[in-house]
Amino acid sequence: MILGIVGGIGAGKSTVVQIMKELANIFVIDVDKIGHAILAKDALAYNEIIEEFGDKILDDEKNIIRKILGEIVFNDPIKLLKLNQISHPKIYMEVERILKSIDMKKYKYIVIDCALLFEIGLDHLVDKIIGVYASEQVRAARIMKRNNISYENALVRIRKQKSWQELQSRINYFINNDGNDENLQKNIKDILEVIL
Repeated sequence: MILGIVGGIGAGKSTVVQIMKELANIFVIDVDKIGHAILAKDALAYNEIIEEFGDKILDDEKNIIRKILGEIVFNDPIKLLKLNQISHPKIYMEVERILKSIDMKKYKYIVIDCALLFEIGLDHLVDKIIGVYASEQVRAARIMKRNNISYENALVRIRKQKSWQELQSRINYFINNDGNDENLQKNIKDILEVIL
């Protein structure tokens, strides 16, 4: 069975996936890592991204500086759209390639961990979708700690993404990750048992 894990920045998707690994034999496809990998030299999106955004996003060794690219697209919806048009199809193809290469019999679940599951179209590759929710305040605190940014900047990042209300109607199972680890683990265990 293929599960999609979705939730906004700071919701705790990685924590949920880590607990799932402890509870069941799963194979995880980390879409963030794929997104980073396609930016590497000689990778799928490298040349198109340089062509679109110029060499101002490169370091001295011609590696894409993700932070600079992020700053460019974060404040310009048209440039973000262009980046997504370049990267999303390549991410989708790579996830498909990985899925085809996995011996499904070896694992209880294949988990696609992806904040942009719907935007990339990966929801069409999964059997069930688990949504991870945390309040805006909890998410902002996590982002501030992880990224060493202000509360205001954390809120800007949160509000740039789809709202929880937009995601809810497309989710099969819901996990509240507002901070109680014991409840979180029980909630994940219950969902995994129901999915079987």
